[in-house]
Amino acid sequence: MNCIIREITPNDYETLAQFNSNFDSGERSKEDWIARFKHWWDNNPAFCDGWIRGYILIYNDLIVGVVASFPTYMLLDGKVIRVFNGTSWRVLKEYRKWSMDLWFKNRDFSDSYIGFNTTPADNIVPLIKQFGYITIPDYGNYISFYILDIKKILSPNTFILVKIFFPVLNIVYLIIQKLHIHLLKTKLIAHIINNDDPRVDLLWNKTKDIYNFTNVRNLEYLKWIGKNRKIIGVEQDNELIGFSIVTEIKSEKYKSQELSLDDLWFNPNSRADDVLSSIIRFAIQYAKENTISLIKFPHLNREIANSYKKIGLFQKKHNYNYFIKMPKHSSLDSLSKRFFSMLQGDYGV
Repeated sequence: MNCIIREITPNDYETLAQFNSNFDSGERSKEDWIARFKHWWDNNPAFCDGWIRGYILIYNDLIVGVVASFPTYMLLDGKVIRVFNGTSWRVLKEYRKWSMDLWFKNRDFSDSYIGFNTTPADNIVPLIKQFGYITIPDYGNYISFYILDIKKILSPNTFILVKIFFPVLNIVYLIIQKLHIHLLKTKLIAHIINNDDPRVDLLWNKTKDIYNFTNVRNLEYLKWIGKNRKIIGVEQDNELIGFSIVTEIKSEKYKSQELSLDDLWFNPNSRADDVLSSIIRFAIQYAKENTISLIKFPHLNREIANSYKKIGLFQKKHNYNYFIKMPKHSSLDSLSKRFFSMLQGDYGV
């Protein structure tokens, strides 16, 4: 039994989408996968002709495995670069003796790039660490949160006694949470903005040199990443001074809607506590109006984590499981002024 490995081309979208849909037992439809491929590659502003989409493993003219990637732009010491975002390494069980051949083929292409892997299965983590991926340390070990409806986020296995007394527990918890949070009074205005708001470029051009390594957050990027997300803009005297990119998530486990603040960018002339207070106040109101049960506030860096703590958001332990690989002769430690988001890699893309 011999398999061949070759590059993914646009002519493969249909059959590859069917393979992925079957592999996931229909969790995503064939049409969903085709739309995802077009988003990764055809409509991605960072994609270029020289970028290899990935590789497919073929047996008897049938796709039996795949590994893929797509590029995104980041700013490194003032220079725009492409980074590698790995995704969708999957091989049918009976062909898994070729899994590593497929993975190494993709790795050969990725070796000269900074690479991200942000959705690895637990059994894959030891492997990617062995080949140079390290945990991104910036997020720490906690995540902040705001609960709007405890009942919706209780595990289905919650003790029956808890469920009986839920109405009382819910009222008590929500009162404690409200008393614990102290949002600052500010003149900043937060609201949903379009992902094609031209003020985004004005803000980016003013602020892009704050860090020596971070995601490019210009208008072109927001049009792409914001396709299936909401953008909360923060204004002062009609000037856009910051924004947060938020993702609405349907939790299959709890059968509820969640909101995650996955990126944050603002003019450093504005205090983080003021910007975050305005965003949190709006996010809570938005969640109430859209039957969202839980808002997540990832700790993108220490400054943001400290602001969440000062504001009084509750927090819990969290394993971000985000990994980065630096090319040879370079080190993440050398990029001390860096800022990542939850939108690294293929998370939600």
